[in-house]
Amino acid sequence: MEVAAKDAVIWTKPDDLRVDPKDVPGSLSTPFRDKILAGFADGSVRIVRLGLEGETWLALFRKSDGAQIPEEAL
Repeated sequence: MEVAAKDAVIWTKPDDLRVDPKDVPGSLSTPFRDKILAGFADGSVRIVRLGLEGETWLALFRKSDGAQIPEEAL
């Protein structure tokens, strides 16, 4: 996910982006108005809408939970 420079995490550091689960879009940064670029573990990069439900955002951050990301989110 895109984030503000002040919140960026060096990929080689064992650290994570701190995300407010009540306001996930507020934890992110994007040059677009209503979308954000997101990199996924399968190597793909997709555009994700910022107006998602809270549980959908949290599913995007969890790994290996088997949750399906709704097509309307992408």
